[in-house]
Amino acid sequence: MIEKMIQKAHQETYVVTGDETEQWVAFGRGAWRMTPQEFYKELVTALDEMKDYNKETAIGERYLFYRLDLKVRDMLERWRRSK
Repeated sequence: MIEKMIQKAHQETYVVTGDETEQWVAFGRGAWRMTPQEFYKELVTALDEMKDYNKETAIGERYLFYRLDLKVRDMLERWRRSK
């Protein structure tokens, strides 16, 4: 069944299996082979990258005022209070 799926795929196909015979059959059909350990490492790395990317910003960082330079903030605050 894996061999049929590899033939139908029009892009890079990775086969993850611990069975060495199945790995070589898949490799012979043009697929990339990957051990379960390699797949697990890639999965953990991808999940860690997603966590870092989706990290919630602090409430203070959401407002432009708090991301401005301190001198600019002071100047804007004086300007706001002068009116």
